[in-house]
Amino acid sequence: MSDPGQALVALMYALPLLIPAIIGVVLGAINMQRARKAAVLVIIASVLLFLEGGYNVVSQLFIMPLISGAESWEVFGAINGGVYAILTLSATILLISAAFVGREKSQTAAAYQDADAGLSHVPPQLAQAPNHRGALVLTLGLISLLVFQPLGIAPWVIGVQDLRAMREGRMDPEGRSTTLAGMVLGIIAIVLFVLGLIAIGFFIAALANTNWSY
Repeated sequence: MSDPGQALVALMYALPLLIPAIIGVVLGAINMQRARKAAVLVIIASVLLFLEGGYNVVSQLFIMPLISGAESWEVFGAINGGVYAILTLSATILLISAAFVGREKSQTAAAYQDADAGLSHVPPQLAQAPNHRGALVLTLGLISLLVFQPLGIAPWVIGVQDLRAMREGRMDPEGRSTTLAGMVLGIIAIVLFVLGLIAIGFFIAALANTNWSY
């Protein structure tokens, strides 16, 4: 049985997966009515990442203490890498699919609704406004937070531009919440990336000082 200190360390290692997974489930549930297919894909991807984080904790607390011998470690490393690769790749594919699923259908449906309504109740500027990119921004934000943090600059920039266009009536404001959520996730990813670089810098500096002391 592992001690509380080991459990805390294992949990800290899993937090970069567990926290975004929880955020993904919450955002998917919030946007279930607006974009059901995309929301379901995001929730499934988040569950896979949650399983990956849980597997990380279980492997560190219960599997690794039982391993002994070089061959056993090689087998464990191969299995461990395969599990991480499958879960991460599956979640990434689902998130990328969520950015585009249903977009063409929703655009066509909106066009028919506007034609039936005659656009009599819609301001001319908004009637000609392009469809929002909320699902795309949200998916990019999730991918940057879960897979590749430097990508967070994309949802950050796109989100700022689209929110400004929505305020000015140049874009459909229906996707304001998803666009804002994706932009926030992108900002968080960039902040975590910068903090990681700073931590690496401190680690290298400390290591260099230790080497010089010898």
